[in-house]
Amino acid sequence: MLFDEAVRFIVIPDDMTLIDRNVTLDAALLKKHGTRLFIYGDVKLDDGFEETDKLIVKGDVSLKKAQREAFDALDAEYDGLKILPDGRILQNAVRVKIDKAILDNSPDGIFVRNTAKVVLDPALTPMDILDKIRIENCAKVSCTEEQESAVAAIGTNIAMISDHPAESSDEENSVDPMKLMKDVLHTKIINADNYSL
Repeated sequence: MLFDEAVRFIVIPDDMTLIDRNVTLDAALLKKHGTRLFIYGDVKLDDGFEETDKLIVKGDVSLKKAQREAFDALDAEYDGLKILPDGRILQNAVRVKIDKAILDNSPDGIFVRNTAKVVLDPALTPMDILDKIRIENCAKVSCTEEQESAVAAIGTNIAMISDHPAESSDEENSVDPMKLMKDVLHTKIINADNYSL
């Protein structure tokens, strides 16, 4: 068998199960693969991760602040650690709308990331935005003029903040299928968190 110069060999301990992809570490994953895991990819923690006996992660571990103590008790090996906000996380979507109802039902707030467009309901006050919303790596946030300064204060890596009039226009909301197909053919989509050229 021949290998090129880019091949990498990884030695996995005999008593561990290899998972070669990004995963959510929860009770279901442990039930399927056992409690001694070697994960070659990124890991997000969820309910039941505490039952892990041994964990080696060749990638980043994402967890909430409230999970930190239990995770530290695992004495896991990992490349990087990302602390996520404790609120509701909305991510990797084309469009997200945040209104009063979803905000009122998210007591720990809302964290939006890696989204093309975020639409804020005009009923949200600047104080609602400052206290309960975080936005990161989003191309456009559509909001009222009164909300703009609050969005700028809580946002990171937002390409454009604009007010609502364009949002409600018939021209923007109508879809031309031919234009959409042309745009798709000439568009390259990347993850804004991690991209190498």
